[in-house]
Amino acid sequence: MGILPKLNKPINYMKTKLAVLLSLVLICSAGSLQAKNAKGLKLDTDGDGKVSLAEFVAGKKDKAKAEKAFTKLDKNSDGFLSKEELEGAKKKKK
Repeated sequence: MGILPKLNKPINYMKTKLAVLLSLVLICSAGSLQAKNAKGLKLDTDGDGKVSLAEFVAGKKDKAKAEKAFTKLDKNSDGFLSKEELEGAKKKKK
């Protein structure tokens, strides 16, 4: 009985250390993805890498005007705005 408890402590310590390390990795990964999304497409609320009409119109006061703007920005008419389409619109504003 004297040896087993001594051996068991380092194993539990290592398991705890590994669990904490894995948790930190997961937290950092999630934060990195959120940061990418925030830098790229702020309107992309579902994180799929593109902005849908619903995402674009959400929170806008004049829905009809927002829908027209969306249609104008959607150069390939796929129903989504890509990062490139949004960046193109920003460049035209300048």
